[in-house]
Amino acid sequence: MKSRVLSVIPDTLNAYVQIFDHQNASWSIALPQVQTDANRIIKLLQNYHNGEVPDDLAKRRFIRDIEKLPEIEVQLHLKGVLEAVCKNKQSSVSFFEEALKYSNDYNVCSNYWKALKTFGLTSESIKKGYELAKLCHGYEMQNELLNHSMMILDIENQKRIFDILKKANKLSKDADIENMLLEVECMEKFIEHTDLTEEELNQVGQIAYDLLAENEVEFVANEIKHKKQRPNLSVSYIIDSEKLSADKLFDLNFEFADRLIERNLHTIPVVAQFKRRLLNKKLESSEVSNVG
Repeated sequence: MKSRVLSVIPDTLNAYVQIFDHQNASWSIALPQVQTDANRIIKLLQNYHNGEVPDDLAKRRFIRDIEKLPEIEVQLHLKGVLEAVCKNKQSSVSFFEEALKYSNDYNVCSNYWKALKTFGLTSESIKKGYELAKLCHGYEMQNELLNHSMMILDIENQKRIFDILKKANKLSKDADIENMLLEVECMEKFIEHTDLTEEELNQVGQIAYDLLAENEVEFVANEIKHKKQRPNLSVSYIIDSEKLSADKLFDLNFEFADRLIERNLHTIPVVAQFKRRLLNKKLESSEVSNVG
């Protein structure tokens, strides 16, 4: 039986990894040259940004033009993009799922992934991202998902994606590989010497992602720490203090704790919390830590 006492772990380990994917990337428009009308529609949809959405008349015109296109899969694809621009998640996902029945083309998968990001990444959308990246062999998507697999504490998929990108020599220059590997080492060493499982750790990350998405709060980094004299692994999600008040941070951490208790994760040897990054670069955490 593995012990919760970690005196056998020789070193203090600490890793800090930042989000590097590009949330505001444009929709993919590399459709076949014969699809000039489809490319024109995509370019017009790119004009909507910073929360702008087409009005009812503009949307009806987009639908009219899309339905004139000859290929049903292109119609479904563009309707998925249109609904994403209009902030209609359920409709957008439905159209993209239908489009995938006809084609797993990179542009369909890439735009589906971008649509999911516009609605706020949840644990389920990360899982869908894994599936889409496998379908289209998209290295750009894989690099983003490598980063998110670390943030969501998904060791299995982090190692899988890292191997794919390394073998293909496609690792992003933006990725902080050194610190990613330190995070994996820290988590794996901790798991090796305790009764914590990879699945339990991933569940903590999933709850964090879902809670932040529900509250429309973005985080900029996570930090994994372990000091050998302590029996817990420390996981912190770092949030820009300009976008979150101290009171809201306090509420988020209470909700985080409640959800961990609901999932029976409050007894595992992990201390997880949200922290604010202040303008002077110091970190301020809520007085509430959600597990310990």
